[in-house]
Amino acid sequence: MDFLPYAVLAAAVLATFCFELKVTIILMVFALTSAFAVGRMSAIGLASLFILILPYIWLRRFPILLLPAVGMTVAAYLHWLPGFFNLKVIDQLRLSPDSIPFTMYLNFDKAMAGLLLSAFFLRVSEKRGLRRADLLLVVNTLGTLVLVLLPISLALGYVKVDFKLPSETGLWALNNLLFVCMAEEALFRGAIQGSLTSKIGSRWAILVGALLFGAAHFKGGMAYVALASVAGLFYGYAYARSERLLAPMLVHFGLNLVHFLVFSYPALA
Repeated sequence: MDFLPYAVLAAAVLATFCFELKVTIILMVFALTSAFAVGRMSAIGLASLFILILPYIWLRRFPILLLPAVGMTVAAYLHWLPGFFNLKVIDQLRLSPDSIPFTMYLNFDKAMAGLLLSAFFLRVSEKRGLRRADLLLVVNTLGTLVLVLLPISLALGYVKVDFKLPSETGLWALNNLLFVCMAEEALFRGAIQGSLTSKIGSRWAILVGALLFGAAHFKGGMAYVALASVAGLFYGYAYARSERLLAPMLVHFGLNLVHFLVFSYPALA
């Protein structure tokens, strides 16, 4: 039963890109109810999510609300909102002999915050499927990003080549694509870059979104911040060119997947 809220939440994420908003809302209500029933969220957590979404509802009319909206969302992403009890599914696992131990939670707070952001803030056009040109954009952007970023990571001694296919790959991939990449791209590209584009121009909006995305990875150290910032530029480019959230999501996930399968993960000790 512990996995039920996350399974429904994953379905709600997929519904955001496939169906009308009412389907997503029904699934979100089911996810929240089941999370409360199995003890993954308290009434305080539910109240926190309600407070989080309020600024986004009025943001297009009152742009000044962007700062508190982003602040509340970042708090959810950093697990600072009270009332959530996320499920640990991987505990101190060394995926490579000389890598730091890897722990993974299924983070209901972060994923739900990202889903609320996607469902109620993004334009309908941003949640549509990818066109053929968008798919080519994803492939080209991801290929260039891998060729640029991973050699830098190797040169910095952050990772080394390590081919592997752990038994946890499937669970990691679902969590990374539907919860992690969705939530982060909804915030840094959809909300931040999308809101700033009309005010400061596309190039500056991409840069600001990328730098904030890098800064959000401060727990991994300065090398990680720098690498994430560079990656953020490519995610921002994919979002600006496609005007679809799925494009940066897939580029983001593709890079993470290459890192997971081909290099030491999450980093060398």
